[in-house]
Amino acid sequence: MSERVTEHVLLSALTQQRFLARLEQRAESFDRDALSDVWRAAREAAMRLEEREAGCADDAAVLPIPAEMAAHIDAVVGLPAIDGAFSRVPVMFGLIELDSTMTSRAVLVEERLDAMKAAWSTVPDDPALAAACLPLESEPLASPRVSFDGRCLSILDEDERFQQLELSVETGSAALEFEGPGEVHAALRLLVGVPPPVMHAVRLNDRLLLVDGHHRARILRAAGATFLPCIVSVCADYDDVRTAAPSLGDLDLDALFEAPRPPMLRDFGRASLVHSYLARRPGRLLQWRIEASTHPLP
Repeated sequence: MSERVTEHVLLSALTQQRFLARLEQRAESFDRDALSDVWRAAREAAMRLEEREAGCADDAAVLPIPAEMAAHIDAVVGLPAIDGAFSRVPVMFGLIELDSTMTSRAVLVEERLDAMKAAWSTVPDDPALAAACLPLESEPLASPRVSFDGRCLSILDEDERFQQLELSVETGSAALEFEGPGEVHAALRLLVGVPPPVMHAVRLNDRLLLVDGHHRARILRAAGATFLPCIVSVCADYDDVRTAAPSLGDLDLDALFEAPRPPMLRDFGRASLVHSYLARRPGRLLQWRIEASTHPLP
């Protein structure tokens, strides 16, 4: 596995401080003055777009799912993992208009784009497009990525792909039984579920923000797609947005839902707004710890 990847960062989606901090930490080479000039040039280009394209994210279209995709959508709706991951806020399935959709990601990875480009050099027919955007199966977790030492469950997410990890605890199992005083008739079993990597967007005030599926959307748009099937969480306020998409973290929602011309998914196709650089391979160590404690009852 290569220790370096090529990243494409959308400068209009990052403040100068966050852009420089990211590259200082991740880029193979770092020249603060030169990169500051790059960011300022992109900011000027973004300001010109703000004048010409104010309101371009307003009234983002969501079209009905075509009949040719209906059977696949029914199968997606029936997945327990989908129900568990998208049950907190009302959802709908529809075709989202790519050019009026905002981006929640500021970085795309070239190696992932290349793999998808090989699979989708042209736009698939409707059934295949539905399967590409709303897959029925999760990417399997390779066994070396998961470990449990009795107290801490660890997952090595080498490419930062797992955006929605569901952790649940199952009780009542008869797997462990002890005889004598203090016998235990139940065991705990940790279940880590990774929902299928479906395209997911949140909708608020008639604006659409893509949460997951940016790499697929970029490649399929380049192949000629204008609308893609997507799960859309229908939100009433920012609390709903955070609940529907906890992976957004501390993203500035005002800069997206209130700005006249927010960062758009299609901006990844504008050379004046994108800076590409060689970076250390991304990765995260995700951990859950089990701590024992005793509390007197009232």
